[in-house]
Amino acid sequence: MTETEIRQLIEKRHQGFTGYSGVVIDEAGGGLCRAHVELEAHHLNPLGAAHGGLLATLLDVTAGTAAITAFDPPRWVVTQSADVHYLRPALGKRLTASAKTLKAGRSVAYVQAEICDEQGRVVTAGGYELFYIDRK
Repeated sequence: MTETEIRQLIEKRHQGFTGYSGVVIDEAGGGLCRAHVELEAHHLNPLGAAHGGLLATLLDVTAGTAAITAFDPPRWVVTQSADVHYLRPALGKRLTASAKTLKAGRSVAYVQAEICDEQGRVVTAGGYELFYIDRK
């Protein structure tokens, strides 16, 4: 993928719910993705940590983008299954996610993703199966 194609893909991914949630894709390509979210008051649960729904969204967007870019030209995906593990409270001001496509087959990709806090500790990890769809 060219830099222009990657930028267009990221812009498209920032539309809708992803943009509304505050998730920002920083890098994508070659079956990899890095993203982040700056935590604000509306992202927090009653205990002051990032809400589990936000963490799941950050993982899902990062894993999906990694799978999309595993092919050139990119192929769109939908999440088929997600196995998310909340390992510790996600505190601080910024959370960073990374995802790596372990296998991209004809119809399904398997991606591992994790979220780290500002100290580099893994706070959430997940394994994703994503189904490739033909989008015209």
